[in-house]
Amino acid sequence: TNIDGPWNAKDVINCSQRFGFGVLTPQERIDVSGFARFNGANGSYLNIGNDGNSKLNSFGSGELLINSESIQNVKICTEPNGGFVEVGGKTILATLRDNVGIRTTTPDVDYALDVNGPIKATALTLNGDPMVNYWTDGGGGSIYTGKRIGINRSGAPNDDLEIGDAFTLHGGPANKWIGYNNFYNSTALENKRINPGFASRMNFGDDGTIIFKTADYDGTAGSTITFKDAMTILNDGKVGIGINPSYQLHVNGDAEFLAGGNTTNGFQIVSNKIPTRRGIRLDPNPAGNFDFYIHKWQDEESFNFLANNETAGTIDNLMSINGNGQIAMGGINYVPTGYVLGVHGKMIATEVVVRTEMNWPDFVFQKDYKLRSLKELNEYISENRHLPDVPTAEEIENSGISVGAILTKQMQKIEELTLYVLELQKQIDELKIK
Repeated sequence: TNIDGPWNAKDVINCSQRFGFGVLTPQERIDVSGFARFNGANGSYLNIGNDGNSKLNSFGSGELLINSESIQNVKICTEPNGGFVEVGGKTILATLRDNVGIRTTTPDVDYALDVNGPIKATALTLNGDPMVNYWTDGGGGSIYTGKRIGINRSGAPNDDLEIGDAFTLHGGPANKWIGYNNFYNSTALENKRINPGFASRMNFGDDGTIIFKTADYDGTAGSTITFKDAMTILNDGKVGIGINPSYQLHVNGDAEFLAGGNTTNGFQIVSNKIPTRRGIRLDPNPAGNFDFYIHKWQDEESFNFLANNETAGTIDNLMSINGNGQIAMGGINYVPTGYVLGVHGKMIATEVVVRTEMNWPDFVFQKDYKLRSLKELNEYISENRHLPDVPTAEEIENSGISVGAILTKQMQKIEELTLYVLELQKQIDELKIK
């Protein structure tokens, strides 16, 4: 039935407790064809109450628009304890006092916004600044600027990743490294110091090579760094210290090997610790002393064995071997020309074999050997004060004596003496007959 009043009959239709505005057959309690407007001086309300769910639906193919033609704000769940906004069967917005949760009904009270899930956005801003250019946690702890990330920093990061004010990570196409107190300046194409002091880094090569680099102290922040290769590890396991290795372990410089951390038990390989020496030092100590030292003089072709004589406070040369194969022992480091072994001091042995190249004096017993007469021998000794063909005392003192030569000469004199004895015996026998 139509309801009488100051409106047209077609505007309000009551049909079985349904009211239609602009429709003849209302489908709900209130069915409006067109626009509805609520206006009041103290505000307008549309209250919906139901013991079940309350719905605000859009029928047909059109969209449900709220405040689409006004610049006024739209507020949802504005009571102090708020309420949840659900879309598609999932809670996407939950408010609790001053906290907002997305996809969670219990937003963390320590955060203004708590999102349960990843966030995807074409653009984000922080305090009006695009976050793709600058991001911080608000406490100076983490910073993102451009394509660089800083953690626990007080300013923008210097490299791809910077932790604190000293440690950096660089992932460039040609150089990949973890550094301390250095960064790569892409404008100057140089390595720079972050702070005054030393610098170091570990480089990773595309072939698996790892290089540890160090740099000396410099007191200027931002100064250019010249690195030295401290240690190199190749992809085949070769390790080089101070050099690109050609061997399983390749060391350019001195090395020390200690037994179980003991600073006095071990040995050193010394390349130039003492300006003109290089070699192996056994049982060294921090004071620079040692028990035994095998070294080579750089300016001489000699290989020396030294010992620390703590009682006398001296370093004794036990033995030297030169490039000619000559061996000197007993505190001397040279051997006279023409000799292979030089010994300063006494020698003892259970047996010594001398192979002489001299003609052994069996020729004395040849029939054509001319033996001096005893008279001639007596005259020679009276005049020269030594046996014929035997070196004098002065010659031996000045030039030494050849063991092989003197043994040969002694044997010659023994054989001559034998001939003298036989001759005397012959004369004695003849005298007995007479």
